[in-house]
Amino acid sequence: MWSHEDFLTLPDTSFFGVEMDKKKFIALSNSYLDLTQYDSDYIDFNKMSITYHSCKLEGIPYSHADTYMILKHGIYPDNIQHPNYITRLEDHHEALKVVLELAEQKKELSVDTIQDLSATILKNEEKLYPSPNGTFDGRKGHFRRVNVSYGIEPRRSGIDFHVIPSHVASLVEDINSRIKTFSGDIFKIYDFAFEIQLKTVTIHPFINGNSRLSRLLMNYIQHYHQCTLSIILLRDKPKYWKALYQSQDTNDLKYFQSFMLNQTKKFLRTRVKQLSPQKEICFEKTKERILDKDNSYQGEVSY
Repeated sequence: MWSHEDFLTLPDTSFFGVEMDKKKFIALSNSYLDLTQYDSDYIDFNKMSITYHSCKLEGIPYSHADTYMILKHGIYPDNIQHPNYITRLEDHHEALKVVLELAEQKKELSVDTIQDLSATILKNEEKLYPSPNGTFDGRKGHFRRVNVSYGIEPRRSGIDFHVIPSHVASLVEDINSRIKTFSGDIFKIYDFAFEIQLKTVTIHPFINGNSRLSRLLMNYIQHYHQCTLSIILLRDKPKYWKALYQSQDTNDLKYFQSFMLNQTKKFLRTRVKQLSPQKEICFEKTKERILDKDNSYQGEVSY
């Protein structure tokens, strides 16, 4: 069985040349960028879509169309039974904007940045926690002072809370020192982004919102290099945890990285298919097609 300390210091691994056709992936990625990178309406819409996918994994009951209406127009579904899910969407969306701005400005991260992001994610859904080890507040970005478990059965334990500050400091140093070293190699960039996502989940530094935080850090690395932002389809959530556990158990990042790259490929294929027929038409029509095909966002399509 791997130890947290061993796993968190895993070296870089690269395996995509064996696992998939790089040229086809690059062509697919370029097609997507050609269709979207100068379309401000789509870019705004896609940020809402990223928020939808991340929060859908955490249990929000709203559809993609509901999410768009909430974030774009402030129009809420009738008979709201769980208003905390509304704020979960809004808070994640705010945190995503912060992350993307940091990436655009090529700003380095700090431990304070990580804690501020967590505070934004949790500002309307957490509380003050008394514990034998001291009181902490999720709304203020405090590290947890209790031990926790995460994931699906059999659940995993986050690292001991006593060592969280040092592990987060190491994570930040790792991001800042390596993010500039990839020289446009798209596969190494994705490789690294998925590695950081996995390591953040493994550390589990906060009382809640760690999976959302891990995906935001992944998006930070991707946007820093102007790569497509990855998502995880709701239908594939069990496979996500299986791949994550497999990488932890084997000390081998490739299982999780392969899963995540294939999720990205699914997203690109779906979006290029949705966007291509509408390239010469206003994005408003394309948006209607995407929102009307809500099942595709849960993986209910043939890839």
